[in-house]
Order: sequence, then structure tokens, then C-alpha cells
Amino acid sequence: MNASFNGELGVRAQVKYHARCFDSKRFLAKPQAFEWIDFQRLKCESEKRCPYEHLRCRSRRVTFVTEREGFFDGLHFHLLVELDEFTSIDTLADDTTWSTTYVRLLEKSIWLSAGTQIVCDCEARSEMGSERDRLECFSVKVHFGEPNEQEVSSFYWEGCT
Repeated sequence: MNASFNGELGVRAQVKYHARCFDSKRFLAKPQAFEWIDFQRLKCESEKRCPYEHLRCRSRRVTFVTEREGFFDGLHFHLLVELDEFTSIDTLADDTTWSTTYVRLLEKSIWLSAGTQIVCDCEARSEMGSERDRLECFSVKVHFGEPNEQEVSSFYWEGCT
């Protein structure tokens, strides 16, 4: 699947891949929100000013607790859009033309037991000054256990997830 969709064999660490039909049974923990945008207000949770005046930063700490034991090597992102109280689009569960995203963070997988905390410090930056803010970059730093534990891996990318 990766060879036909992304044009290469194998999955390398520190690479963002587009994915289709990702098997959610492989998740070690329940999905959590990386970024939450209320389009009615066009504001994000945890908004703060960056040191750079032309940027707006949104940060969020997301904690996953593994529900089962297994190997951890990366993060999976998918889009969930709630259009109203009855209608939503979920790129993981629904058959859409949009792909999901998988980032393999680690070259060598790490075995985690059930109940392990995976703490992700997430940041999104957007450029200020135009009628519409343009999303510039994302980053995620991953820790196991307490949030102040040593960083296991991090990843930075520009453009959409």
C-alpha cells in the first residue's frame, strides 16, 4: 500500500506518510484531539502569542494512556469535522477522498505495557496579518510517563496534517 500511495518501499522514521484504510485496531490508545478549531469563532483552544509578532501559536498537551500492550513507533492523525449535531466527517471511519496521516517517529519500536502514558506536546503556528491566517507549521514532542520525562522523539512539519 505504501509503495503505490507514497512511491517507496518500507516506512522510514521521521517521515510523514499519507495513509488509507489505516487499521484502528492497531492503536494502542483512544484518539485525542491534536488541534481543535471552532470555525464559528475562528479561534483555537490554548491560544497564546508567540515571541514573533506576525505569528499566532496554539499549543496543547495531549496524553494518551495505552489500553493494551504493544510496540510504539509513531503517531496517526485523522480529521474529524463536526458540521452540526447530526453530521460529521471522520477520515478514519468514513470512506472519503481524504487520506489520514501516519508519522513514524522511531527507527526502532519501543514495547509499551498497558497503562503507559504517552504525553505529546503539540504546537501549531499560523502567520498573522492577512484576512485569513495561513497555517505555517506543526510540531509534536513525545514523552513516556510524566510530562517532564525525557523526550522520546519529536517531529516538525509544514503545511497541513
